Parts: sequence; structure tokens; C-alpha cells
Amino acid sequence: MFPNTQTTKDGVSVVLLTYNSPLELIKKCIDSILLHNDIAESLEIIVVDNNSDNQADLQEFIHTKYPQSIFVPNSINGGYGAGNNLGIKHATYEHILLINPDVELLEPIFSWAKEKFDSDSKLNIFGFQQVNQYNKKTHSFIQRRLTRKDFIINQFLQKMNIFNPKYSIISGACFFLRKSSFGAIGGYDEKIFLYGEERYLHETMLAKFPDCHIKMDFAKSYKHPITDRAFSLKPAKLALDSYFYLTKKLGRNAEQVKKEVINYHKALISFYSFKKKKQEVVNNRSIIEMIENPQNF
Repeated sequence: MFPNTQTTKDGVSVVLLTYNSPLELIKKCIDSILLHNDIAESLEIIVVDNNSDNQADLQEFIHTKYPQSIFVPNSINGGYGAGNNLGIKHATYEHILLINPDVELLEPIFSWAKEKFDSDSKLNIFGFQQVNQYNKKTHSFIQRRLTRKDFIINQFLQKMNIFNPKYSIISGACFFLRKSSFGAIGGYDEKIFLYGEERYLHETMLAKFPDCHIKMDFAKSYKHPITDRAFSLKPAKLALDSYFYLTKKLGRNAEQVKKEVINYHKALISFYSFKKKKQEVVNNRSIIEMIENPQNF
């Protein structure tokens, strides 16, 4: 649980979580934060390292290159949620920016985001536009539930660049949140090691604060390179483990959820068949087989 620490609204705390991240990426990320700092000394940078192989070297680098930053060494790699929980506990300010080490800020955003929170007391999560390494707009949000209905609606919303928290959740690569409301939900569930944290945050925040606001503004953007990763059932299973764990925690019927997810992947098969993407069709069939195997879920 989060301690009842005193915070101030006068600034922004940036939490940057790393695990074996290339030093050059971390440097680019922090340099972009400092370059676009429009709130002067009211900006705080907290680097949390999840027990990287070069943790001592990274700590020395941060202390030498960025002496005003706070370095928090973790003795274990407890996953994305646990690492960010640790960083947010160290945050001085009420307004938090969570940022991945491979993200670069492209313009000043801190006073802009702070004004959003100051003018809307119910705003708990705030996101903005993601672009790739070619400066092309990419998915800044993903679908809320793994159902055919949400897939279809999300396709339309993505095309129109419209965010609707009823159907979509903000990408976890770079976004703002309110520390007090994050603390009120107990932070991230550390049983979720990887994948699904943004969905957990979205669902848990709405469960705790049904009338809270989760918004996006596409007027400003950040760069997050997109890479083609070879398909593997291991990360697919990790993601589904997180999804099934969350839906169970929310009180949803496990068998019903499993049927929804299978039907969702069947919809993807139809979608990729139409697009003539044969490998994606094969991948989704493999996922369905994995879900239908009772030894897996």
C-alpha cells in the first residue's frame, strides 16, 4: 500500500523505469525531458532501475551526468508495476509523468499537462499523441476489452483519432497521472509482472472513482519507436495471464471472458485474412489453441 506522503501541486515528477535499457536510450530520454522542461526547478526526475546487470555503472552515470535527478536502485526485478510503484512513492509532486526509457519528448508538455489537472479536479489519467521514429502517428490508445465489439469500435476510433475511455485505454509508454488517486487504488498490482498494467490502472481507477475523468489531448506528441518483434506465444500468454487475472479480480465470469477472448481472436483472423496477412492469421490461430488448452488457463 502507498504511504500517506505529503505532496505538492507546484510541479511534476517524472518516473523513468529501466531494466537493462541501453545507456544511449536513457540519455536521449532524459536529455529530451530537460530540453523541454518549461517549469524550471519544479520538475523532478526519478530514475528507477529494476536490478539491471549494470546497475552500479548506471547509478554512477546518472549521479555524474544528471546530479539533480534521483536514482532509486531496486534489489530485484519485480516487473513494470512494482518498479513504477517504487518510483511514484519517491515522488515529491502530485502530478506524475510515467515514461519508458525509449521515449523522447518532442516539445514542452509539463505546464500544459499541469494546467489540465489544475482545471479539472476529476482528471486522474491524461495522455497525448504517440508518434513513431518516422514522426507518423501511431496507436496512442488500445482497446479496453478483448471482445469483437471493442475491436470493431476501436478500429473506428483509431482511424478518427478519437479517445473514448468507455472503449479504450491510454498507452502506457508515456502518460500523466494524479499521485493521490493512484495511491488511493493501492498503485499497480505487483502480481502483474508485465503486460496489462495500463488496463489494470484504467479499470481500477474507474472502479474506485466512477465519475473520474480519463482524457487524451492530441495537440502535443512524444516519440516512441515501433519495432517489429517476432511472434512468440510466451509474451502472448503473459499478456493473457494478466488479462484473465484482472477480469477475475473485477468479478467477471472466467468462462465468459475466455469465450470473449477466443471470439476476439477469431475476429482478428477474419480481419487479417481480408488484409491477406497470412502470418498474423497463423499467429492468432496459435493463440486460440493455447487458450483452449485447459492446462494453460
